[in-house]
Amino acid sequence: MTATSLLEKKIVLRIFKDFTVDYNSSSIAKVLNKTRVGAFKALNSLEKDSIVKGRNLGKARFYEIRLEDEYARKNLETLLMEEAKNYIRWKDELSQLFELADIVILFGSIIKNEEKANDIDLLLIFDKKNNYKINQLIKEKNQLLIKKLHPIKQTRCDLRKNIIKRDKVIIDAIKNGIVLHGFEKIIGLIKNVANRE
Repeated sequence: MTATSLLEKKIVLRIFKDFTVDYNSSSIAKVLNKTRVGAFKALNSLEKDSIVKGRNLGKARFYEIRLEDEYARKNLETLLMEEAKNYIRWKDELSQLFELADIVILFGSIIKNEEKANDIDLLLIFDKKNNYKINQLIKEKNQLLIKKLHPIKQTRCDLRKNIIKRDKVIIDAIKNGIVLHGFEKIIGLIKNVANRE
């Protein structure tokens, strides 16, 4: 079984994207504006399905995604893809970047209120050898687009370091952003960083 209810999907995405926070049923319910009982039932269902794993700490049970499990990773990858479908315009507009960057995350005001956004914030994770081509592509796009692309460019090594040191901008981009490309790669990267902490 997979995360099927809307609440289960929201829980899985929140726990994954907000990996710097330990969530229990009460804290996840508060963040998602749901009842504690509903969150508790959803978390139990997800744990039975081996998508999340819980650990007891005092009287509370805290949950994390079972990133070491292929089934849980594939489920999460599907949820990230579903989330990206709501931003198909940007997937199409930025598709040329997908050939050069390993991971593309759309974040900031453009996902909250597209009409009021001044620019298009992107977190790009790429191989250093593609830096020049990415710069050229962004320059070309910025000549055509009304709202300019504002990329934060990172190599995998840069991203790893910034996640470990809890860089606010990077953590916020992952937490609140929409992964447009590189679903499997962002899961693997966060899995590796989480295991080293």
